[in-house]
Amino acid sequence: MSYQILLIDDNPADSRLILEAFKQNSDFDKFEFSFAYDGEEAIRFLNSTINLNNQIGLILLDLNLPRIDGKEVLSFIKSKPFFESTPVVISSNSDYHKDIDECSLLKADAYVQKPQNFADLIDFASSISNSFEESGVVNIDMLQCQFEKARIAI
Repeated sequence: MSYQILLIDDNPADSRLILEAFKQNSDFDKFEFSFAYDGEEAIRFLNSTINLNNQIGLILLDLNLPRIDGKEVLSFIKSKPFFESTPVVISSNSDYHKDIDECSLLKADAYVQKPQNFADLIDFASSISNSFEESGVVNIDMLQCQFEKARIAI
């Protein structure tokens, strides 16, 4: 079984770094990654996922996206019953409390500041990897425990 992760980030370099961090994990081959580089592309991808009935195990979402911002994408995701069991982790450079509070109100499952160095990014990827269940979806409680153990801000 492969685990589906959708990375929504307007910075291709950040997406490549996350992918490289996952490659450091011995379980890398069990993951499939999809990418969207702006909010509009993300919503198109998510709609096609619904139409094809493809389950996503985790969505990593940046807030500062062109065309449609991350909060609007989060609102779209949370409005669709299809994604009810799909955790959404906000991964942003912002530590602005208003952003954190708004994402909480929009039902984001976790909010993390993007790791600032590659070692922390590897810990971030490892935390995610260790939190997938056999169903193909991340156990959000386990993920938050993994984040705390790795001292990743949530």
